[in-house]
Amino acid sequence: MAPVRRVLPALTVAGLLLTGCAGDGGADTAAGPSAPSSPGGGGTDLAPGLLPADAFGAGAQLRPLTEQQLRQGAAAVLGEASGAEISPPDCAAALQATEPVAARYEEVAGQAVTAGSTVTAEVLLSGGPPVDLDAVEAQLSACMQVRLTVPGRGSAAVAVTPLDLPPVGDRVLGLSVLTTTVAADGQDRTVPGLIAVVVDGDRVLTLFRTDTGGGSLDPAAFADLTGRAAATAADALD
Repeated sequence: MAPVRRVLPALTVAGLLLTGCAGDGGADTAAGPSAPSSPGGGGTDLAPGLLPADAFGAGAQLRPLTEQQLRQGAAAVLGEASGAEISPPDCAAALQATEPVAARYEEVAGQAVTAGSTVTAEVLLSGGPPVDLDAVEAQLSACMQVRLTVPGRGSAAVAVTPLDLPPVGDRVLGLSVLTTTVAADGQDRTVPGLIAVVVDGDRVLTLFRTDTGGGSLDPAAFADLTGRAAATAADALD
């Protein structure tokens, strides 16, 4: 069922946010050894703009995502997505067009943070194609209920709703995503997700949070984290 779970986020704007995890087997394996409270990100020029581990709460485990993981993960996710069947059909191109793919940017930095069953991925990108969040929002307005099938692997239903976020950067988009997957053997699983995309000049910040155990997520806490992430990036990089 993991391949279906990796394809789904790619088609709901979260592909970028999970690319580093997908390269190593999906968000379920994002946990790594405890890291110090300094940001990771593989040593790129954007890494100082990532949140420190203590911003995610006591006991959070931070795992830096290297440029190679982010770029290779994006290719893996998009490769799997290319074989998926999407209904309504018009939503395939619309949803895939929303992804700021890491491989298209000159600079990338990212990290995955786990706290219990909650996984948060943060990615910063710059030096790539502009992201028009107004166009993204318009495209998604017709694709709030999507069904995806990966032949031989299973299917999934995705429900997308707007998520209120603080007015940070030049433009911000928030989404709440509820994904219900059904594997080829008939087993089903429902996983929540919260997504933030912040455009600030030529820099793009993306945050994705999920609970791998299917537990509930706190939208207010995620909104606060988005504001802190945007402020950290601006303070460090502007």
